[in-house]
Amino acid sequence: MPICSSDFLSNSMCDERTVAFVDLDILQENYNILAESCKGKEILCAVKSEAYGHGSIEASQVFRKAGARWFGVASISEAEMLRKTSLKFEEKAENPRILLMSDTTKRNAQKIVSLRLDPVVWTHQQLSAISDYAKSEGVKIRIHLKVDTGMNRLGIYPGEVPDFLSSISQFEGVVVDGIMTHLSSADDPLDVNFTKQQLSSMESLVVQLRERDLLPPLVHSLNTAGGINFPDSIGSIVRAGIGLYGGIGFEGINLRESITWKSKIVQVKNVVSGSRIGYNGTYRMGKDGKLAIVSVGYGDGFPRLLSSRGYVLCRGKKVPIVGRISMDLTIIDVSEFREDINFGEEVVLLGGDSKEFISAKELADSCETISYEIFCGISHRVPRVYMSKEKIQKKRIIGQYI
Repeated sequence: MPICSSDFLSNSMCDERTVAFVDLDILQENYNILAESCKGKEILCAVKSEAYGHGSIEASQVFRKAGARWFGVASISEAEMLRKTSLKFEEKAENPRILLMSDTTKRNAQKIVSLRLDPVVWTHQQLSAISDYAKSEGVKIRIHLKVDTGMNRLGIYPGEVPDFLSSISQFEGVVVDGIMTHLSSADDPLDVNFTKQQLSSMESLVVQLRERDLLPPLVHSLNTAGGINFPDSIGSIVRAGIGLYGGIGFEGINLRESITWKSKIVQVKNVVSGSRIGYNGTYRMGKDGKLAIVSVGYGDGFPRLLSSRGYVLCRGKKVPIVGRISMDLTIIDVSEFREDINFGEEVVLLGGDSKEFISAKELADSCETISYEIFCGISHRVPRVYMSKEKIQKKRIIGQYI
C-alpha cells in the first residue's frame, strides 16, 4: 500500500473532485524487487497505456533512474511522447531502448527510424518499409522478430523463423537484434504445462538457430509472471508489466500498488425505507438510512459494474455502493455513521492505509476482470498527483505532456 499517510493525501487534494495519487517510491521499490528476483536478466519496463494508468513519463523516469535500459510501448505515439520527454535520444550516447511492440506499420516506418526505436516485426513488408527509410538516413535499425509459440496472436510460427531470418540480409537498413515470444498463461498455476510447452518451443528454436548461425544476440520470452515462476528459462530480458505496478502477487515477493485514488462527497441526505436509489431504481433502501453522493463515476473510470456490489472507504471503513454508478457520481450508504458526514469529505476508491485497503484485484474480482483493466481504466480526466517521500513532486493530466 502507498506509504503516504491518508491525512497527507487528503490535504493534498485541493479543489479536485477526484485524484489518483501515485507513489513514485513504491514504483522504484517494485522495480528493484523484480530486478533482484530476476537476477541475471535485464528488466524491460512496459510503460504502454500511460504505464498502466500511472503516467508513462513519470514511471519511465523512475525506472530509468533505478537502472532500466529497456522500455516497452504499444503505439508510435507513446514512443514519440517518451522520446520528447523522459527517454530522449542523443547521438553518440547510450540511449534508453524503446521496444515498439505492436505498431510497426509502413505508415510509421519513418518515425520508427527517426526515433531510433526497436520495432517488433513479423512480416517482410514491415522490414522493407523500415529498410527504405533507414538506408536514406544511413543508419541500421535493430529489429526484434515475434515468434508465435502458441498464443496465436502476433508473430510467425517457429518453423518459419529460420527462412525469415535468412532472408533479412536483403534489407540493408535493418539488423536482427532479438527474437521474442509472449507467454499466455505464466501466471496461471493450472496451466503450467502449456507455459512449459511454449518455453520448450522457444528453446528448441534457439538451438536450431544457433546451429545455423542465425541466432540474434537477444532472446526474450518472459513477462513478470514468467520471470518469477520460470526464472531459469532461456533469455536475457524479462518484459515486466503489471508487476512494476503491484497488480499481481507472488509468495514471498512484496510488490505493492502505488495508486491511491480518492474522491469527495458532494451531498449527504437522509432517505426513508423503500426509497429507490439511482438510475432505474435498481436498489431500494431496506430501512431508513443516510446516503452520501460521491463525485466520481464511470466517466472517471470507476467501473459501473461495481453498482450495488462494490465498496469505498469512508473514514477508514468500507461502506457499500448502492444503486447504479452514474457517469460522474456514485452513491454510498453511510447509515452506520451516527455522527454527521460532511460536504467535501473524502473517500478512498482504490488504496487505503494499514487498517483498511481496497486493492485493484479486489475491484477487478467484483467486476469479473483483471487489475490491469482497473489501472488502465482510470480516466485521463482524473489528475495524477505524483508523490515521493510524502511530498508532491508533480501534477499532470495524463495524455498531456507540455
